[in-house]
Amino acid sequence: MLIRRGHGSIFFAILLLTAMLDVASAVTCDEYAAYPGDVFDGMQSRRLETPHPYCNNFNVTQTFSFSDSLAAQVKLDFNYTFFGSYDHLMISFVTRSGINMTETFSEEVDGNFYVDGTEFELTFVSNDYGMYYGYDILATPLTQDNAVYDCGAFSVDPGATFDGLEPRTIASSHPYCDDMLVIQTYNFTDDEIVEISISFDDESEIEVFDSLALSYESADGETIRKEYYGSSFENFLVVGKSFSLEFNSDYSVAYYGYTFTATPLTEASSVPTCENFSSIHGATFDSLGVQTIQSPHPYCDNLQGFQQYYFSNETISYLWIDFDSQSRIESYDRLILSYFDESGDHTSKEFSNVYFTNFAIPGNSFNLTFTADYSVNYYGYKFTVTPGIGEVPLTECERFEQ
Repeated sequence: MLIRRGHGSIFFAILLLTAMLDVASAVTCDEYAAYPGDVFDGMQSRRLETPHPYCNNFNVTQTFSFSDSLAAQVKLDFNYTFFGSYDHLMISFVTRSGINMTETFSEEVDGNFYVDGTEFELTFVSNDYGMYYGYDILATPLTQDNAVYDCGAFSVDPGATFDGLEPRTIASSHPYCDDMLVIQTYNFTDDEIVEISISFDDESEIEVFDSLALSYESADGETIRKEYYGSSFENFLVVGKSFSLEFNSDYSVAYYGYTFTATPLTEASSVPTCENFSSIHGATFDSLGVQTIQSPHPYCDNLQGFQQYYFSNETISYLWIDFDSQSRIESYDRLILSYFDESGDHTSKEFSNVYFTNFAIPGNSFNLTFTADYSVNYYGYKFTVTPGIGEVPLTECERFEQ
């Protein structure tokens, strides 16, 4: 992360620092002004710098690139970087998604900056008054495995298109930066998808004057929009296969940001309504994908339902049931999951209030019964079903050890 500071009379401090460290300029002003840049082979770090101190009336543009096929990004580490108030360095590049980006630095710069790509331009401009230390940058190519999603990459990320039914994690940079406006669009292509469930990570937090907005277009053309501020991140349901994201930050404090999981829902796993809940009789799933099963939110009085779920893949040995933390039903209402245990005996687990325990169902099928009385209604239940292969785990720890 970059830190930029005003420097006041920092010129004298830099001269003193240079003298103390006995730092000699790597290039003269004439050599620097005539240097067009370079193409670097391999994955070694390269040092890029001005003369120390630099000269007046510079307007120098240099182009650098890393040609190794493994390179995906370039990390720029700033060392002893100081400019005059009216001098500046611009870093320009085209991101891997094809977006032009330019970042401008002046005065004092600490930390690092990431170029999302392997080629970039440095343009350095100085006026006719005052000569400061200049910049000293270590440029290090990064592979895709080491690529970083920092403010620079986040600010130009246009979103994504996803194939399949797998849940996808979407996040800001952590932390995000001041004065950001990020607009993204996300699409899921599978024809079975009817909705997308948005579930936020507990760490998500933005400053109260910053905002995150998720929106989608309903079937009748109306824009449905949900906005978030501070640390209040309610889960959200997108009706359809695509949604837009808009993130704004001001000039003040920057927090962790947000992380959420976008889970595509098929007709069988989409959110039911009080009107159609009793007519849902369950589903048969052919794949090993994670399925979401839930009540209406909130559910209604006198609601009753019986559903049967079956996973047809013969390799499945158990189904892991993982309840959403929002799950809550009234103490006189009941959710019952029934199944056959490993001995072949019929058994069941009963849930009410807020006591929902994650567990494994042996085999590949179960029945669900839900009954609600005529009094208080809460959020209801929501859980994912993950097919598993191998020994049936007794606890979550055992499941993740497999």
